[in-house]
Amino acid sequence: AVGCALGAAALWGGATALGRVVLADLTPTTLTAARYVLALPALAALALAEGQLGATTTALARHPARLVLLALVPGLAGMLLYYRGLGRTRAAYATLGELACPASALVLNRLVLGATVAPAQLAGFAVLWLAIAALTWSPAARRPRLGRARRRPAPGPAVPAA
Repeated sequence: AVGCALGAAALWGGATALGRVVLADLTPTTLTAARYVLALPALAALALAEGQLGATTTALARHPARLVLLALVPGLAGMLLYYRGLGRTRAAYATLGELACPASALVLNRLVLGATVAPAQLAGFAVLWLAIAALTWSPAARRPRLGRARRRPAPGPAVPAA
């Protein structure tokens, strides 16, 4: 379980870092579209391998409007806002937001849904917030932001002087 958690954290952080790099060349809209276009076939293959593709299509047939709204509002709209903000936010703040997401989900699940919290979840919550505090107070978080390199338009054809 610990290995899975560490792997998930590494993939999550890597996706954030990669997203920032790719945003230098792509618009947030294009990056969001690419993420959906590339992820949907991979998720369908995973559902097929797990024997869950039938259950997924049955749920889609039973509640198409709900699933479409779920995909569009928190999914697509959230991803568009995320990538727009990621391109304009300091890396340290983006990391804080990323780490705060699972911790705040734990709190909201408890407060809103009344979900029980296991000791391992509390330990994970504490580790996340300690990491957030360490990142916030680290010297790297206080460094001034360097200007983001902008793409320059490609030079046009050379025009001979008259």
